[in-house]
Amino acid sequence: MKKILALFLSLLMVLSFVACSGETIPPENTTDDTTNDNAIPDIDPVIPAGKTFYVSVNGNDANDGSKETPLATLDGAKAAVLAYKNESGLPEGGIEVIFTAGTYKVNSTATFGIDDSGEEGKPVVYKAEDGAEVIFDGGVTLNGADFVPASEDVKAKLPSEEAKSALMEIDLAAAGCYDFEERTSYGMGWGSDKYRQELYVDNVRQTLAQWPNGNAYETRCFVENNMVYLYIPEEKSQLWSTAENYEYYGAPIVDWDMRRIYNNYLSIDEEKNALFFDSSLVSEPHSSKSTLFVYNLIEELDVPGEYYCDYEAKKLYYYPEEDLADQKIVFSQYFDPFIVLDGAKYISYEGFTFENARAYVITGTNSENDHISVENCVLRCLGVNAINLNCSNAYISHNELYELGCGGILLEGGNLSTMELSNSTITNNHVYNYGQLYMVYQPGIKVSGLGFTISHNEVHNAPHFAISTDSGETVVEYNKVYDVCQRTSDAGAIYLGRRWDWGGNIFRFNYVYNIVDVVHGGSPNGIYLDDQVSDQYLYGNIFENIGGYPIVVCEGKYISVENNIFINCERKPITNDARGIGEGALGTDWVEYPVGYMWSQLLKTNPYSDIMRYMRPENLLILEAGESRIFNIDDPGVGSYLVFRGNVRYGCDVTREPADKYNQNWNPYADNPVYDGVAPGSIEDGLYGTTEGSICYPAGTDVGFIDAENGNYGLKDTSVIYRDVIGFKKIDFDKIGIERK
Repeated sequence: MKKILALFLSLLMVLSFVACSGETIPPENTTDDTTNDNAIPDIDPVIPAGKTFYVSVNGNDANDGSKETPLATLDGAKAAVLAYKNESGLPEGGIEVIFTAGTYKVNSTATFGIDDSGEEGKPVVYKAEDGAEVIFDGGVTLNGADFVPASEDVKAKLPSEEAKSALMEIDLAAAGCYDFEERTSYGMGWGSDKYRQELYVDNVRQTLAQWPNGNAYETRCFVENNMVYLYIPEEKSQLWSTAENYEYYGAPIVDWDMRRIYNNYLSIDEEKNALFFDSSLVSEPHSSKSTLFVYNLIEELDVPGEYYCDYEAKKLYYYPEEDLADQKIVFSQYFDPFIVLDGAKYISYEGFTFENARAYVITGTNSENDHISVENCVLRCLGVNAINLNCSNAYISHNELYELGCGGILLEGGNLSTMELSNSTITNNHVYNYGQLYMVYQPGIKVSGLGFTISHNEVHNAPHFAISTDSGETVVEYNKVYDVCQRTSDAGAIYLGRRWDWGGNIFRFNYVYNIVDVVHGGSPNGIYLDDQVSDQYLYGNIFENIGGYPIVVCEGKYISVENNIFINCERKPITNDARGIGEGALGTDWVEYPVGYMWSQLLKTNPYSDIMRYMRPENLLILEAGESRIFNIDDPGVGSYLVFRGNVRYGCDVTREPADKYNQNWNPYADNPVYDGVAPGSIEDGLYGTTEGSICYPAGTDVGFIDAENGNYGLKDTSVIYRDVIGFKKIDFDKIGIERK
């Protein structure tokens, strides 16, 4: 007993010494205790499948599906599963369908419904054999030896001698292609659910012959007799006057509103030197600045990697970058989705490569879809989005998505009216090189509805958003986002906006960096809380090299920004505007009761329900008042109850805009130290509110990053940030990004 007592006293003395020594003691490495029911689910113990079918490129759908006599197609496997279920029911552990190595050509859509489904504990799993490369291919492989030098009459149309000498052609019909329809009746908006045939070489999208090469042509537009005219150079209007199959893509209005318009809607006015089309195809344009590309012009085929398709002659002309002999050359063909889910449940797709699709690979609008998982797959060389799915309890994990014409993963679920959560998870996916055909509002990851987790993804290299959350009760955490918004200025790497009931979201522990408009020289932002979206929590994020504002708040309410780090950003870390009370472009009509857009969307979701009152009491207080007492703290349209506290700036702009006279005392802004580059006492802090406890340190201050030179912005235990920001919680930088298996 004496030994135990002595040990206890010794320990007490050690603790007393540490507490009195004056050394900085960092807080525990714990995450914020704010929780969300939609956490990544625990992995249940694996129960072996009760029945296994095999599929092989050398199989036959008349076989029994055993390893010795395998089936041949996905449709055949689906039919075998259904027959087994009807005869024997679902066995314990469910049914497993194993595809052996090979390329499975897609020429029909496989539709999965309730009859094809599994049950809890008895899933139906379609998967690649361990270690096997299993490819679902919607294209036709072209043999490099079948390309021949182009005819002289075609070469004569090319603009350079180099292109003429290198131009090759191939007869697509002879090569096995079967779809030559232009299909140009779609895609007049920001995106499309299908796209034209395309050429891919070694899994890289080739360029449909375009003008100009590189960045878009900057021009002006005007409207005359309900037609929109876009000026083009005089020599181009003459050169293109007899062209066929060409198309326009550009921004007649602003850089975030790009449109694709096809040749059956386009004409060229040689007298005006302009492209023109019906004004109903775009929003009201202005003449200050417009941009354009023109595609599929043989007259503009002038750089390696470009091609031109003559649909009538069924020929493709290509300017190769190198010898075609050893390259994988594919022309996409199949026009419809690979997999459609129509009320399917407990089905998984694992380990596959899906490529050369012109429509969605996996899609389904039926909200009855439940417990669908897509794991360890590669989705590449796609004309539009890879996954576009309405589902509850979806699990999309460890996939690689690239060379995408539109976005990557689009997931809808949950119900705002009933506050039912989707409980879906998008985690550990790598999404890059997307938005290549439709460049705006095509994020790498997008969720719509209520109740998602978006975690540990890496998203990069795109013209517009990385992550879009048209949802409430969503956690966005531990994602690495960089090199996005490269063609747009009024944008954000992570974006949300235009609904009061998209609340309860948490954005935490994300690393957002290199967000710069490299094309127009604009200033895109980090996390963009657009148009009065409210009730958001931003915590523990790291922002580096943001061309615009790291965080944009557009007059929302109940927004908390705490414990974030801002590094080498060109503007102040956070901005708030007054658009809801008339200062911005939206004006007061945005919040006018009951016709304003914000009200109309709220009323659609049954705001008088008991659960709505519980989840969003502030909305009901505003609504039941029945009027807008402009410029009071609780009025709609007024940005208030914003907290910006305990954040750290390193090498950032520290200036502020003048405080807005209507809400300057409502939003606390405190304890936000600034390091590096500003002389003590010169800081002018604050953001539409009070400022307390902010400290400014001179250039050269070592804040204690683990390895800033190599991009590791974790904090050492001795970091001065723990001293200067009371309660600053450690950000586990090494945990951000994809978790390797």
